[in-house]
Amino acid sequence: MEGTIYFPTAFLIEAGFNKIVFIIRKDIKNAFKEAIGDCIEKICKELNVEIAYAYQELNELPEGVELLAERTKPWGTGQAVLACKEVLHEPFAVINADDYYGKEGFVKLHDFLVDYTPEKANQFCMAGRIR
Repeated sequence: MEGTIYFPTAFLIEAGFNKIVFIIRKDIKNAFKEAIGDCIEKICKELNVEIAYAYQELNELPEGVELLAERTKPWGTGQAVLACKEVLHEPFAVINADDYYGKEGFVKLHDFLVDYTPEKANQFCMAGRIR
């Protein structure tokens, strides 16, 4: 698991991203920080990269959405982005821990976001990798 987070994090930083948000469940916060987060935070502090945490919880849903009794896992990427509403106030990219787009993909995402203006609010970018 560690490598799947370390490599994308390193490539994001090399691509120019200066803030990384880890979206995890509150019940694994301490274990995550001990196994991965503390090490990455130390490296990022030296590189002037901000680290933040957002917590994705099964029952934290938008108003009007009901939790299904049989649901046992968080709701996926959409809910994860919603969980970041308190820590993200700038254009951002979303990756899953096991996604790998290559360093070049992260550079292209970064460049797209750096060029963002409110007038471009209807323009989007998505990375992919062709093998």
